[in-house]
This record gives sequence, C-alpha cells and structure tokens, in this order.
Amino acid sequence: RPVDRIHHADLDPVQLLPLHRILEQLRHRRRRVAQAHLHVLRLLPFLASCGALLLLVPIGRRLLPAAAVPWAVLIFACGDKMAWHACEAKPYAVDAFVGACLLFLFATADRRSLHRQLFFFTLLAPLMIFLSFPAVFLFGGLLVALLPAVWREGRRQTWLRYGLLVLALFGCFALLALGPVRAQRDGEMMS
Repeated sequence: RPVDRIHHADLDPVQLLPLHRILEQLRHRRRRVAQAHLHVLRLLPFLASCGALLLLVPIGRRLLPAAAVPWAVLIFACGDKMAWHACEAKPYAVDAFVGACLLFLFATADRRSLHRQLFFFTLLAPLMIFLSFPAVFLFGGLLVALLPAVWREGRRQTWLRYGLLVLALFGCFALLALGPVRAQRDGEMMS
C-alpha cells in the first residue's frame, strides 16, 4: 500500500516510529534541495551582475576620461538594487552583462580588422540575442555604428559580411517574435 494510506490503526506504535522518521528525513531533504535550487537559480544573475561590474572598468578606461572612471564604476557598484532585483525577479543582470560585453567588444574594435569584427559579431549575435532579448536593440545600434566604416571601406566582401550580420540579427529577431514572444501573448493582454 502507498505510504500516505497507512493509518495509525493499521500499525503498532513501534512500527510507526521508523516510518515517521523516514518521512521526516524526506521532508527535511526536500526542503534543503528546494533552498539549494533557489540559490542555483539566483547564481547566474548574480555572476552576470558581477561580470558587468568588472567589464565596466575596461570600458570606462577606454571611453571616459581617467578621472571619470572611478565615479562610473562607483555609481554602478552602488546600484546594488539592480543586482538584488536581478537575483530575485527578472534577469536584468544578464541583460546588463550582455550589453557590457557588446560595448566592450565595440570599444576594443580597433584591435581587430573590420572583417574580423563583422564575423565575430555575426557569430555572437544569436547567442547574445537568445540570452537577452534587449540585445536585439543593442545589435541594431551596432549595425548603425558599423555602417560608416563599412561604407568607407566599400568592398563587396565587407558589404556581404555586413549583410550576413543583418540577416543573423533579423533571423534571430524573427525566431523570437514568432516563438517565445508570441507564446507570451494572451487575450487579456491585448484588450
């Protein structure tokens, strides 16, 4: 018989005692696993917020005057509400980390040729977009920022690589729009 259908009248108290201990152990272990599971779920957003903070230092050194870098990092670091909220409710920290990664890659673009940049961003676009939906808009800004360099170079191969990046971006956006975004709509939301 299933354990939940055993009644006290069916067993002696001596037989019931070990069963009670086993059930208590199972309840205790289930509680510990559930608590550990919550911490595991919060680990990725927490690490992402730490990664975004660490990436802000080289981004700041690259784009800001030297005196402004500590202030930018301090403002971001003191915004611990973002890290806390990201671990509790929404993956905002992952969005911030993806944005910081993309900004870092763009800020250090002078270390790579335009062809390598386009190839690299084309490979990263699907990963970043599926990891963080707002990355679609960040990549849209990247397309606008890269357009003058592509225009100046004017070579057919450069335009083809740029077109491949555009296709990757719009393909990922279409997959998201037709899949998860559409699945989240409901009749009450639309009214």
